[in-house]
Amino acid sequence: MRVPELARVLRREITSPRRLGKVVSLRDMIEFSLDEVALNLATLMVNEWALRDCEPHSPVPREHLADYAITVRGFAADCGHLSVPHTREAGERLAQDFEDPSTPWNALAVSERLRAFTLQFLHECEPHVWTLIDGRYAIYFQESAKPFGEEVYLAFADARGDIRDAGKALAVDLNTAAVFHAMRVAEHGLKWLAKRLRVKLTANRKPTPITEATWNTLIVGVGNKLRTLRTKPASEKRREQLQQCARANDHCDYMRELWRNPVSHGHKAYNALEAENAMNRVREFMQFLARMK
Repeated sequence: MRVPELARVLRREITSPRRLGKVVSLRDMIEFSLDEVALNLATLMVNEWALRDCEPHSPVPREHLADYAITVRGFAADCGHLSVPHTREAGERLAQDFEDPSTPWNALAVSERLRAFTLQFLHECEPHVWTLIDGRYAIYFQESAKPFGEEVYLAFADARGDIRDAGKALAVDLNTAAVFHAMRVAEHGLKWLAKRLRVKLTANRKPTPITEATWNTLIVGVGNKLRTLRTKPASEKRREQLQQCARANDHCDYMRELWRNPVSHGHKAYNALEAENAMNRVREFMQFLARMK
């Protein structure tokens, strides 16, 4: 293939693949587009194959070298997300070499450098293990995301970590772990409820801080406080507030029997559907509390 023919090959458009979605790096907890990674790698390989059909010593036009440099640099940036730092550094050096006007390049030299670069990427990827996650759970890998909504995010800052961890566990099929973290989220809500009602707790006739109390102690304490408050005169608004607190406490009692006690004491392992049900119930519970604030 002569240089004019090469130019036609390199100018042809590569059909964009179907959208491949996004990949989440479990190591760095960042999200990036898989489309760009696949398209840049395909472009590099197509260019390499096209150059191999050229006369080996045919000079490569400077404008084509500039295009190669752009593609290589873009792919090198993708490598930063894929935890292949050596390929990223090699890509930046290769892009600089292509941009150097003092270096003459022929088709053979460019094709060999592109081939070496793509092979280095594939070799550096060999130790990695990639996992497929359900796109519904990708939001849990974003530090700034609010998977339970704005109100819960603002009202329960201390629960943010466990909300993310529960979702991440669901994403990688660690269903019992997801239930465990979901119950930790719910515990934030239960303790907030006890503090809101100014519940006084005791254990062995000694005062017990709300932060140290068990679920059973908290639920019983909240229930006792509500019964006491309901014996006193109250406005319609106050009675409605107490009713909401009672509903929230009932939620906790339900979750304690169904999920919290079994998962905490190793009595049960959960499948994906059960874990997702627990997550949904906790989300509804926390959103209910956030509206009470």
